[in-house]
Amino acid sequence: MDTLGTGDSKWASTLSRAAHGVMYQLVEDLAGDVILEAHFHAGVAESALEALGEGLIQAYRMCPVEIAWERYRLHRDDPDRHPRHLPEHQDERATAGWRKRPPQPLDLDAPLVEVDTTVPVDIESVADAVRRLLLSEAPDGSPVED
Repeated sequence: MDTLGTGDSKWASTLSRAAHGVMYQLVEDLAGDVILEAHFHAGVAESALEALGEGLIQAYRMCPVEIAWERYRLHRDDPDRHPRHLPEHQDERATAGWRKRPPQPLDLDAPLVEVDTTVPVDIESVADAVRRLLLSEAPDGSPVED
């Protein structure tokens, strides 16, 4: 955003898609395990994520829309947030799509770790769950035998 600038909502969406494309390319170029964190859109992100190859694990942050919207508004209105995140990119009209759909994990052929974010998250528990999945599955998803 600092390099390409900020524009209207359409430009923000274009910039977001480009950022995801860069992220996917970086994963392809890296060796080893990586963690991707972003707002992945159901029905959009699955094919790109699955194209990255084997070994996906989805950590899905569960949160009712009402709570997510309240948190979003607090973040949107925070005077310390990055100045390129314009309020009009995050207003009621711009966020109406995700606020109308019930939250759900992505439709991935991958193990799912559900994380309840309505309460403080025990990061160690989440990491342990992911670690157990990494250690218990071969790259093709089959159980690892000792």
